[in-house]
Amino acid sequence: MIWLSHLPVRLKLKLLLALIFCIIPAAGSAQPLEVDKNFYRLIDSLEFYIDDEQSLTIEQLINNKTAPEFSRPKGSGRLWLAPNTVVWLKIQLKFSEAAQGQRYIISALGGGYQDIRIYRPLPEGGFEEFITGDKYPAHQRELKIPKYGFVIDPQAKPMLIYTRVLNKNNMHLMHWLLMNDEEFNNISERYSVINFMVYGALIGVVLFGVGIGLTLRNKNFLYFSFYILAGALLLLPFDGIGFYWLWPNNPEFNQSVVPLLTLSVFIGRLLTVYGFMETHKHSPTLAKLTRYWLVFLGVCLFSVLCGLFQLISLKLMAGLWLVSMLIGIALNVTAIRHRVSLAWPFFFVLLLPIMVAMTQIANEAGWINIGVAVVLLNKLAFILHAFLFSIFIALKIKQEERSAHVAQRDHLTGLENLNILTARFKKTMAVAQRYRWQVLVMFIDLDKFKPVNDTYGHEVGDQLLKTVADRITGSVRNIDLVSRIGGDEFLVIQSEYKNAMDIHATAEKIIDELSRPFTINNQSITIGASIGVARYPHHGETLDELMSAADKAMYEVKRSGSHGVAVYGEAEEWIGD
Repeated sequence: MIWLSHLPVRLKLKLLLALIFCIIPAAGSAQPLEVDKNFYRLIDSLEFYIDDEQSLTIEQLINNKTAPEFSRPKGSGRLWLAPNTVVWLKIQLKFSEAAQGQRYIISALGGGYQDIRIYRPLPEGGFEEFITGDKYPAHQRELKIPKYGFVIDPQAKPMLIYTRVLNKNNMHLMHWLLMNDEEFNNISERYSVINFMVYGALIGVVLFGVGIGLTLRNKNFLYFSFYILAGALLLLPFDGIGFYWLWPNNPEFNQSVVPLLTLSVFIGRLLTVYGFMETHKHSPTLAKLTRYWLVFLGVCLFSVLCGLFQLISLKLMAGLWLVSMLIGIALNVTAIRHRVSLAWPFFFVLLLPIMVAMTQIANEAGWINIGVAVVLLNKLAFILHAFLFSIFIALKIKQEERSAHVAQRDHLTGLENLNILTARFKKTMAVAQRYRWQVLVMFIDLDKFKPVNDTYGHEVGDQLLKTVADRITGSVRNIDLVSRIGGDEFLVIQSEYKNAMDIHATAEKIIDELSRPFTINNQSITIGASIGVARYPHHGETLDELMSAADKAMYEVKRSGSHGVAVYGEAEEWIGD
């Protein structure tokens, strides 16, 4: 090394700089990724070049004179791109000796990859090209999976890999991963289990809604089922599952399915809220506005079906979503103001998709970085949304049943009121006419009830009426109808009456039960009953006619001293003490 001392100073400086540049890579160039583990996120090792003119070729890239300068991703690796922009990716992999005995896979998660062309170096030189993407049939994939994956067979020397991607929208380099076969299979299995649970749960919710809708003949539940089904199907394209499993040979349909299903979700959700919030009952103006908006969404949906989906841009879809959500919230707030049952819970359920959408927007804008987890978030949030919707719908059904039960029952005794009794009497009459049976109508009036109220008060009187109702119900058959029609008056309708002995048996049993002492608030109370009986068809064709006849027969018992039974028009059949 003594000869260096004889060199000029300027030459020494040149040699030093050359040595430095040989040791230290040029600024901005990526270091080869040393591969010796199972799993890598490639964002820190990828370089990209945006080919606005879409004219760059692999031959130009490998030619040092014509190769453009690649850039390193910044921050979260989000590339803000115009629609249908070509991006070239470059990565250099250096496999350790242990890694060279395995097979690795580059996986492209996310979506919107219209055309992907990967160029892998061959051992003998040159590059191997493989073409796939959303605009090609699903069988044109190297790995038979919903997402895109490319096999990398490690070589002893560093491997320079290029990828040309025609992307539909923005691109996130965080979605590009490298993993070995074992890790890839483990992730795929977990992913399959999650999908099975997600879609199984959503199918269950859909069947729940359809079953209730068909059983109750309520179109609101069918709207709800349509909404959940459209939402579940909308999740499929984001995972690549829909394209891979449902329409693998129809890439054209894959381009239109997202706006189609998105509009279906808007329509289904708005119909569900509109129906369950009963908007047409309390807010006609808002109901009319909602119907007009639904018609407009239907026109947009029809345009998608007719192949005009190109006119529905991402910004327009965002606007449709925003207006639909605002109308849904307005429907809910109006329902809250008019005290529609369960309007408050529905309001909070409706807020869940808004919060998820805001999270997606924040992720897209780079304010937060959850990467591909946004798809999983969508799934979990939609399942929670669907289940909460189902729970509140079930509660609403129960509440409506309770309200209907209260409306159909006497508030004190719980017996059916006269309106329900009249409806059931018509069915009883139809059966009686078919089998030529007679029907008995018993009009029961309590004896000595007024003194109970006067002596012990109305609270004791109410308790007595409840116990009377229980004793009358226990004295007749399950198929017989019992109702409280006023103060201390009850009505019994006995079907399948065949002979006169049935009158005596039932009437005597009722009188015996009501003659036994009642114990109310430690007070022993004794009353009785007067019963008038009318028979169909002898004493009338309608319930009003039969009740009038039975009422007259009951007053015959009262005039004769009470506590007995009389059949209308047959005084000789009076039964008494």
